[in-house]
Amino acid sequence: MSRPEDTSGEQEEGLDEGDRSFLHFLALLSLGRRRDQTDSEKSMPQDCSAQFETHRPTLPEMTVQRTEHGDNCYPMSGGERRAVIITNSTFDDSTRLAARGSAAALDTRNMFAALRSLGFSVRVYVDLDVEQMSRVADAAASECGSAAAAGETTDVFVMVLSSHGDRTHDNEDVLFGRDGHGVRVRELMERFHNERCPALAGKPKLFFVQACRGRAGNRRVPVVRDAPHGAAADSRGVPRGADMLLAQSTVPGYSSFRRAGEGSWFLSCLTRRLLEPAVSRDVHTTLVLAANDMITHYETRDQHVQAPQLTSSLRRLLHLNSPAPRPQ
Repeated sequence: MSRPEDTSGEQEEGLDEGDRSFLHFLALLSLGRRRDQTDSEKSMPQDCSAQFETHRPTLPEMTVQRTEHGDNCYPMSGGERRAVIITNSTFDDSTRLAARGSAAALDTRNMFAALRSLGFSVRVYVDLDVEQMSRVADAAASECGSAAAAGETTDVFVMVLSSHGDRTHDNEDVLFGRDGHGVRVRELMERFHNERCPALAGKPKLFFVQACRGRAGNRRVPVVRDAPHGAAADSRGVPRGADMLLAQSTVPGYSSFRRAGEGSWFLSCLTRRLLEPAVSRDVHTTLVLAANDMITHYETRDQHVQAPQLTSSLRRLLHLNSPAPRPQ
């Protein structure tokens, strides 16, 4: 297929009526929260997942290849599959951060639909400041602990983070809240380490991050041959940072891109792969194929491209669509 025309991560175009209505809803929701933020500033943000229940994913056409999976998998034993989506699309005027518009809204709807189709219970939060982002992460970890105390198991946890981002002077990735302050991705992930969240010890914890990690624009270079990757072997015991996966939309120092009417390059490709019918493959393979889709099919008018980065301490393969998701 031909490459779609794209705009940079700070531009939007082609808003349709559905986009405008959804953005209007987000604006009203944000205004309502800000009017009431006095003593209630410390309260939990509102879960907006009900607004996404009827959405069907909207994705551009793309031809993709199919693969098969192997063994040595994390058990999907019928326990809960929990997910949290945090999307920051509008920012306080004082921050000078541009609104992320319809692409961010579409990403949220698509990821919600994909995760629900895989049997996840999903909570959605929009336009949070950094304190609220941390509070949501704490609450998600606590919820897993409370469920375990009640005899309920959690098979897998997923967190999707979508916002403006950057790289600090000490090479840490940060995500910006609605208030323009930054929270380190590492700090959000640490709340789910096996030591701090025993209920998820030995369970897969996935983090999908759509955000810039710098301001440079990436470009293509000639490739002679792709090197094969070997599978990681299991280790004895469960180290503190084991069983975690972080998938970021771009490599350090570079921008991420999105397009109005399609969503971000990264989450659009990931959603498409997660929603493929009659395919059972592990998450690593899914992410690798999504990365290749993005690199193959997306490029800006000035020939900027984007390469995602995967950091994983998973000890087994993880199949989200096997067995069949439980009815919600």
